[in-house]
Amino acid sequence: MFVRLLGPVASGIDPETPDVVTSHVQAAVLAHLAIADGSVLSWEALADRIWDEPPKSARNAVHVAVSKLRGLLEPEVLESTRSGYRLRTELLQVDARDADQRLVRARAMLGSGNHGGLLTTTERVLDAFGGEPLAGLVSQASARERARLEGLRHEAALLHAQSLVGLGRAGEAVQRLDHLVVTAALDERVHYWRMHALALDGRPNEAISAYHALRDILADELGTDPSGDAQSLYQRLLEGRSLPVTATRPQSRWRRSITLPPATHPVFGRAEDVREILDRLASGHRLVTLHGPGGIGKTTLAIAVADAWDAQHPPAWVADLSGCADRDQVLSAVSSVLGAPSAALEDVVDAVQASPSLVVLDNAEQIRAEVSELVGAVLAVKGTAVLVTSRLPLRRPDEHLHSVATLGASGPTSPALDMLRSAAPHQDLSALALLAERAEGVPLVLDLLSSALRWTSAEQLLAEVAGRRLGLVHDPSVVRPSRHQTFGDALGWSLERLSGGALAALRALTVLRGPYDLATARRVLAGVLTTDQSALVFAELVDLGLVQRVAGPGVPRFRILAPVRDVVVDVVGAPEAEVRRAHAAHFLGLVRELDEDPGALTGADTYVLAHDGDVTAALAWAWDDDRTSAMASLPPLLRAWLYRGGLQQRVDMWLGRASSEATTIPRVQAALAVCAAMSAVSNGDADGFAHSLDEVGAASEQLSDGWHDEYLSLRYWQCLDVKDEVGFERWQSRARPSAGPRYECSRRGAETYWRGYVRSDWGFVDRACTAEVGEEDVRRHPTLLVDRLALLGYARTALGRHDAAEEALDEAAVVEASADLPVHVPSRLNRVFLELARGCDREAVQLTGALLESAPWLVRNEPGLARIALPDRRALPDVPTRRGGRAGGVRHRPARRRREPGRLRAADLGRAGEASRATTAPGPP
Repeated sequence: MFVRLLGPVASGIDPETPDVVTSHVQAAVLAHLAIADGSVLSWEALADRIWDEPPKSARNAVHVAVSKLRGLLEPEVLESTRSGYRLRTELLQVDARDADQRLVRARAMLGSGNHGGLLTTTERVLDAFGGEPLAGLVSQASARERARLEGLRHEAALLHAQSLVGLGRAGEAVQRLDHLVVTAALDERVHYWRMHALALDGRPNEAISAYHALRDILADELGTDPSGDAQSLYQRLLEGRSLPVTATRPQSRWRRSITLPPATHPVFGRAEDVREILDRLASGHRLVTLHGPGGIGKTTLAIAVADAWDAQHPPAWVADLSGCADRDQVLSAVSSVLGAPSAALEDVVDAVQASPSLVVLDNAEQIRAEVSELVGAVLAVKGTAVLVTSRLPLRRPDEHLHSVATLGASGPTSPALDMLRSAAPHQDLSALALLAERAEGVPLVLDLLSSALRWTSAEQLLAEVAGRRLGLVHDPSVVRPSRHQTFGDALGWSLERLSGGALAALRALTVLRGPYDLATARRVLAGVLTTDQSALVFAELVDLGLVQRVAGPGVPRFRILAPVRDVVVDVVGAPEAEVRRAHAAHFLGLVRELDEDPGALTGADTYVLAHDGDVTAALAWAWDDDRTSAMASLPPLLRAWLYRGGLQQRVDMWLGRASSEATTIPRVQAALAVCAAMSAVSNGDADGFAHSLDEVGAASEQLSDGWHDEYLSLRYWQCLDVKDEVGFERWQSRARPSAGPRYECSRRGAETYWRGYVRSDWGFVDRACTAEVGEEDVRRHPTLLVDRLALLGYARTALGRHDAAEEALDEAAVVEASADLPVHVPSRLNRVFLELARGCDREAVQLTGALLESAPWLVRNEPGLARIALPDRRALPDVPTRRGGRAGGVRHRPARRRREPGRLRAADLGRAGEASRATTAPGPP
């Protein structure tokens, strides 16, 4: 089956005689599904591509067009999914895709000097065009794609002319280039090759005139001069020197070493790095070293910088030094790329002098002394800059180190997730998100996973990498350098160069799961290194990129990437029991200390969530090694996970483990019973809730701390939920002033929440919260203040006081930022509801996406939120109400355009808000 886009949209069995699709809507649907190349497009996304202002009948028109297209295409080609439609392009021959692929091969042929193959390939691309691409489609989206396809035709024509020059047919090339000069007057490459072809055709005076015309055009239109290449060619013509049959510059305007692997996928998440490196080079730092461990993406980033540099001030040259072992081999590799007559250092410098440029030296770690000598000689040439990639710094005084970080891996729009989705667009999003997080954004690991996703599912890969196998993932179907077969191979060179002390320290440091400071590391390494050794060892590990410094102000912090940790454990071994014991004692001890501090209202909660990986691992190790310590640490952990983190499944798991343990500590008994009660609420188990409350009573009565407060709050909840106001007053009368600010605020919060919120009495909630946010004890505790401001903003939204609601939510955001609190999910969700109430659906979608980036665990707890934020699945929540349990599910409705304000009623907000609080904190806020 054939689909034509390089002309009027058509389809058919025979590419020579396709049937033109005469209906505008059908043609547009077919074209944009083919352009999507197998990705699912909703009817809203298709409507946005077909019309600039979709009509009211857009949905019906798209559905009708799809139905009629099924009669034109083979049955299995056009698929319907729950979220839209997709064209199985793997079963189709799409002329635009074929043209793209042929041009990739054509560029490689030009670089290798295969002008005969280049001529044939470009002729096929040009013959594929049957007129104006996407003829008849008039939307802006169609116009953008048409411009891209016209760019393909222009590039094919230019490459075709270059092949004619290479084959000695300069006269024919001039005829082709004469036409291109008219249609693309500002493309300097066309003028350059036309000058070259005219000179080879024995018409040097016309070539000189062509240069003058180019100079005038650039001065008039852009205010610039011709490039150095054009000026060099002009000077050569003036001096009457002969030209080679082929020009010295390839079409891509920079060369790669023959051993440098070509880019196999788009560059993800490196735009900011490219800008920073270019700015650094432009500001006088002429030597920049991209530093990081193997597989972190140094080469990919270097090539992206070379591309960007070459587009602004060519040329840029890239030399791969991975196979070099001595000075002669380094000079030979660089001279072959620069086109120097020999591998002597003087000739290499002369080649750079002839065309000052950016020289990229890739994989320099094993021959740093030789590269440092070469860099010094090259930098002596004015106007030249050097970009080096290396696992170790060169240690030159003029070197600027740029540490290459991992790709962002959290949230539904992270570069790591985008990379996996580009390889497997139809696989389960939540599984891909977990894979991206598991890979921690390491590009080589993501690349290996992307390759594996072609023949297995994300769920299967997750099961395979669950037990320290991430460093061993590989794809035998793709030819890679031996050092990049697996991530373990990429780290092998660095591990081999570690001293004995550094290797032992690295093994011990794998016990740490998150960022840590040097003081924490020293406590963990107390039995491995002396204090005097630790600084030198850290310098060694950081230099090799095995330990990365975390960017940020304050005390320096470090971390070991999860894939690095997996490889070290596989190769060297897991941390010894004594190290694990020291790690557990440190983190659990700090949690208990913060929880027992009466002045730290939410200190333990904040610490637990900020160090979630280490605290969770410490609890698991202590559970096996010191059950008493683990049980004593459970209360603050359960509180943080349940009330601040929304980690219901984890709470249920530890409640299950703890239920089999007998404990006589009242605090632990109360914590377990309260959390069991809240778990029963979230699971809709009313009987379990009542039973847990009876259990918690005996234990909490002996306490005067937060767990007794929670117990009373749950009693308020139980009574008001069944409208037992007498019971509410009875439990309220048991308030104990000695319980402190946590209890007092909890009591008032319960009253505000249940007497106003449950009864939809938004005026009561507004008045109560307004009074509370001005009280001194609430103001002293930022978390409580944010809670009240969030609820105040919610109540005002329900009352239709949108500006006043925005003021409250803005103040909540200011308090949250100034106190450096963890992300307060209810206040962020309430802002989403505010935008919904205003009718601003698109703003709500953007806010939801930002929330998921800052609180990625919501993707696991509420996968419906991820679908809201994705640009190709734009839908807003319509959450059913719950009674004594979590929301049963999430329905979605389209959110393409701004709705009329006021369509979201207060009752709708109440149901959505109740479900949002079930997501984050099941109890009263």
